[in-house]
Amino acid sequence: MQKPEAATVPDATDQCELVSANQLTRTLDFVTDLLSSPSPSEVVLREIISLSRPLFHFFVQVLKDQPASSASAMKESLSSLHTEKDQSISSLRLTLLNILSKLLVNSVLSRSDRLNILRNWVDLPETSASFSIGDSKQTACSVTVFPCHPRLAFRYRLLVDSTDPEADNTLPLKGSKTASYRCVLTSENTHITVRPEVFTERVTALVELLKFCNPVRDVTGAVDDDIQHIPSFQSVSLKSHQCQSESSRDGLVEHDASTVSADLFHSLIADINHNLGIILRQRFPEEILLPCCDQAIGNEPSAISVGIKSSLLASAMLDNLGDQLWPQNPEQVVDLFEMTFKRLCSLLSQAIYEKDLEDFVTETLSQLLGILAFYAHQLTPSPSNPVQVNVCDQFGRLLSTLDELDNVLRAYSEPINSAQLELLHCLRVMLATRGAVDLQKSDKPPTPTSLSDPTTLISPKRASSLSAAQINRPLIQNLSEPDTAPCSPGSEKLVDPALQEIFDQLNDPLVPVRGHALIMLGRLLESRDQCVLGHEERLFKILVQHLSDMDSYIYLSAIRGLAALGRAFTDRVLRAMLSRFRQLCTPLQSGSNRVQPPECHVEYQLKLGEAIMRTLRELGEMAPAYRDVVLDTVSVGTRDAEPLVRAASLSNLAELCRLLRHAIAPVTYEIFALIEFYLSQDPSASVRQASANLARSLLLDENLPDWLPPDVLRDLNRLLSSRAKIERDPSVLEQIEAALGELDKCARNSLFFKPLSVENLVKKIHISKPF
Repeated sequence: MQKPEAATVPDATDQCELVSANQLTRTLDFVTDLLSSPSPSEVVLREIISLSRPLFHFFVQVLKDQPASSASAMKESLSSLHTEKDQSISSLRLTLLNILSKLLVNSVLSRSDRLNILRNWVDLPETSASFSIGDSKQTACSVTVFPCHPRLAFRYRLLVDSTDPEADNTLPLKGSKTASYRCVLTSENTHITVRPEVFTERVTALVELLKFCNPVRDVTGAVDDDIQHIPSFQSVSLKSHQCQSESSRDGLVEHDASTVSADLFHSLIADINHNLGIILRQRFPEEILLPCCDQAIGNEPSAISVGIKSSLLASAMLDNLGDQLWPQNPEQVVDLFEMTFKRLCSLLSQAIYEKDLEDFVTETLSQLLGILAFYAHQLTPSPSNPVQVNVCDQFGRLLSTLDELDNVLRAYSEPINSAQLELLHCLRVMLATRGAVDLQKSDKPPTPTSLSDPTTLISPKRASSLSAAQINRPLIQNLSEPDTAPCSPGSEKLVDPALQEIFDQLNDPLVPVRGHALIMLGRLLESRDQCVLGHEERLFKILVQHLSDMDSYIYLSAIRGLAALGRAFTDRVLRAMLSRFRQLCTPLQSGSNRVQPPECHVEYQLKLGEAIMRTLRELGEMAPAYRDVVLDTVSVGTRDAEPLVRAASLSNLAELCRLLRHAIAPVTYEIFALIEFYLSQDPSASVRQASANLARSLLLDENLPDWLPPDVLRDLNRLLSSRAKIERDPSVLEQIEAALGELDKCARNSLFFKPLSVENLVKKIHISKPF
């Protein structure tokens, strides 16, 4: 087309005019007539679709001008003119929405074609995704949407010169006014790297189009009435079966467009995951995410640009489309799970998250596993039902992804816990068996806890190793016949109804119910109810197992129950706990040979130590009988590799000194040796603080303890005085000064008489036998 004269180019940014307002009106009328025919030609439809990108750009410009017209500053002076413009833009918007929606929703296109058309309209690369459900056009040739000139633009007619001879002969649209726009070629580029706001306008237009193509429809019909009364998982499966049935009727039924929004959203997540992996592999933390221009990353020249576009569009769809993004068939559900799990694997394997993001990663993983467990729990093997067989096969595709996730979690297991690994193992078993194995009946590692054999107590570290051994076994294996030998009749008494109710509540999945059951069990043990006699082994096993729980309502009740059980059966229970505490302690090593114990292992040791000390407090005057065995165990704990365990052991020893008082006299030299060593040489401030607290616990009487040798008092004073001058940690220094204050108070009370007072001068005479 020849370049028009300057009089017909009123905008200085326009280089030339491509299509006048009259020609654009006739073009829209022609396309509307073609799409309104009962059976449009497939060749014509494909040709229009291939040239549809300028139509989408036209729709973007119309949406951009619609709000601007109502907010004009000259609205009052030109009210009639703006009213005409508003009506023209509104009618043109509906016309373009009808054209684009008919191009997008027709029986010629497959699901992959629709997806690629939408991605082409917003300058995203095509995807190679294929769909097996409801896609009867997979073998047909795909539709290619041709790109348009980057400087193509549409101008409103107010910018058209009034001398245009075609302006008076403009034909109106069908049922609307004139298309008051013309197509021009601008002098400026509208690419996203130059004008990022252009992509935001396209996102708004695409969201508007998706709302128009897939509105909220009423559920009607007999089959749909049944869907209202069944769970959403079954309705999704049933809709998937309907979609497959309709697509197999020789193409007579137009393909349902309800999956368009979800398909596009899933492809955007796949783009984000793909480009995120490229960025993580390159590792440039100093680079900003939004560059001024596309930069090459590996073999992807525009990975950052595609990632930004996908993120913006996905965010807008989440904010505006809502329920339309929810998967409409099992294939989409599985695809969404697969992409999300792969993204978590990338984040965990690259270890890019910081400490403050660990909770976010853990909560995200827990929520995903919980949602997947909800779906997997409804899988029921039914060979006679083709819908259920298809659903089971679709979810079976997640096995490889879950295996990869399991390997990543075990390699980078810092932000996870054993409960997530156990749930992941149960899900793998359910999906591998197509739902034949129930989630609530999955195998758990045996815990042969016994009072007679304290070495069989299971710690979290041992439990995790047993769980790993079970998970590495084949998911399906032949099991031998169980041992059906009857138990001896006198092995255990009959369970009292009150105790049986507690056992039933302990198996409840709700934390408040289990915590209440542990509290009731503790009350029975504290009152020494007769119903607990003969069940010591079982009760001890239950209480020790609940020490590993992460909820404080559970493990604090278990500690209280162990203390009550230890008071009733002291010799067996206390010695079993002490023996297990010694086994859990790992010797302190230096250099690179030092092994960092897991967090759950340390917490289990601390809880077990608290249960031991609470048992000793419950014993009262009988506690000195177990002085030597407890002191030996606590001394082993002070040599543990974990500073928290060493500090807790010294604190427990301080509590033991307060309980035993005079009975601690035979071991005062050993206690002073521990104080001197850890206060002077331990690198951890918490351990030094606990050591100073131990020194203070020896001096809680008003006078100097007569059971402390004079040389121990002398050396203790020298040690505390020297450390007070050297120590720099404020928490340790506070404990040292408190111990020196207690020592000074005891020395003054022992050396000097108290000043006379009224209370000291009062004498009381008691007559034992007055008559």
